[in-house]
Amino acid sequence: MKTYFFLLLFCTTAFQNRHHKYLFQNQEDIYVVTYCDLIKEPKKYDGKLVRVKASVYVGYHGGFFYDLACDGKDKRADLYMSCGNAESCKSMREALSKDMNKKSLREDRVELVIKGIFRGPGNYGSVSYDQQGFYFRLEMKDIEKSAPIPNDVPWPSTSK
Repeated sequence: MKTYFFLLLFCTTAFQNRHHKYLFQNQEDIYVVTYCDLIKEPKKYDGKLVRVKASVYVGYHGGFFYDLACDGKDKRADLYMSCGNAESCKSMREALSKDMNKKSLREDRVELVIKGIFRGPGNYGSVSYDQQGFYFRLEMKDIEKSAPIPNDVPWPSTSK
């Protein structure tokens, strides 16, 4: 009976340690990075799970991620929702829209902290009247936080 008890205790402890290690490894696999660093070193983060804070522009022709600290059309990332099912897509859309100013039907913006897969460089997104696709893509898996962008904060540049 004692042997059985110690064997059970050993197996349970080994399983818990293995499970804890797995959870810890998952946390290590998330790169916490600034948006501008993603753009500066895209090959380092390509295909990796990242946690990033970025502004999001949503307009009539689609949306993109950007940061005013490194703004420019060639530094924007395609806005892509990578959700597993309709319910998770719905919750991401609600989180994305809840903090928008909603003063304009044509365009708006919000600041997000997201977890997602970074892709780039490459050719992503659709072509619109002023944009020939994007060099980068952020495939949103989860929106951790959203905040409205005050009206006095400049909009992304349209001339770069």
